[in-house]
Amino acid sequence: YTTSTMPTPTPTPSGCNGETTTVETDTVDFELLKQENKVVTVTVTDAGGCPVADKKVFTRINRAGKKRVKISPSSETTDENGAAAFTITAKKKTGKAKGTFKSGGIKKKITVKVVSE
Repeated sequence: YTTSTMPTPTPTPSGCNGETTTVETDTVDFELLKQENKVVTVTVTDAGGCPVADKKVFTRINRAGKKRVKISPSSETTDENGAAAFTITAKKKTGKAKGTFKSGGIKKKITVKVVSE
């Protein structure tokens, strides 16, 4: 006899249209030591809670925050799980930096505080 290894196709949940309604980060506000970095994963979902793949996510740091942190890349495309990863690196200046992640007109803001110890 043969066993089928083909997964059963998952029905697409109703209400999934691929239109961005939510942009979430895996962490909200956090602290970084000088020169330290952290990867922040941004997830884009639609009204049905489904991940939105192949969607551009743009990021921006407020003017004062640019002296304190750097985010790379400046934009990233979501994978099949609706996720995009960004690396936030603290510079030598302490203080707060406000970052914004934006996709499909929806924004998610985070605050990063750079501390000396």
